[in-house]
Amino acid sequence: MSIKTSLLIFAAVALAGCGGDDDIVAPDAAVDGGIDARVIDAGPRPDGGPECDVVTNDGCTPGMKCTLITTGGRSTLRCGTGGSGTQGSPCTTTVSGDNCANGFLCLVGPGATASTCHKVCDPTMANTCPMSGTMMTACQVTVNGVADLNLCGAVRVCDPLDQSTCSASQGCFITAGADGKPLPQCLTAGSIAAGASCTGQGANACMRGSSCFNTGGGARRCFFHCRVPSGVPMCAGASTGGMTCGANTMISTTFGTCQ
Repeated sequence: MSIKTSLLIFAAVALAGCGGDDDIVAPDAAVDGGIDARVIDAGPRPDGGPECDVVTNDGCTPGMKCTLITTGGRSTLRCGTGGSGTQGSPCTTTVSGDNCANGFLCLVGPGATASTCHKVCDPTMANTCPMSGTMMTACQVTVNGVADLNLCGAVRVCDPLDQSTCSASQGCFITAGADGKPLPQCLTAGSIAAGASCTGQGANACMRGSSCFNTGGGARRCFFHCRVPSGVPMCAGASTGGMTCGANTMISTTFGTCQ
């Protein structure tokens, strides 16, 4: 495969890795990639109110908001009390709600140790997530057990040529940012080896040190990251899916993939 062909592949694949890679588990459960995420002190609404629409707030009376309430270990969207917290604001939950604004939920997000407000978002639409202070966020957080609920989470940018910038269970994978451009970020590492098919899967279906990219016709394959023109990491044959490091300046002047 030529370097020119490689560049075309990268241009086509950067969009394929975004969204839905970080799971929040509610409450207090093991989470994907060692992410601490839970609904703290959540409990059933005293009157057992019906499920509601977290985006429109339909189903809740004035002064109430649609939020996550946990009953018997199962979290559902129900009416409760709210506040004024927005993306990234510190928050707390009680048996009757939280102190985030309408359209925001109070959770311990990916890579965090304390509860903050997370905006509900649509992963099919661009630019639906706000900045959190000086940090960009993306619609990439989901809640296990609560269908069709997506939240804005902080983008953890990393160096794809230095996997130590992410935790041991994660890797630095090439996904797409809110603007559609290639974005290296820390995600839970998969198990597919470099050179093997990852068709139908996200960027992080591959082993640490590689990413899943389109190769044309709907097919996808894991490509090992390498340093251009040569260096660590470098292409080593079968273990990296090839001996040649094809450059990709869309990421950086030193980034490439083994082919």
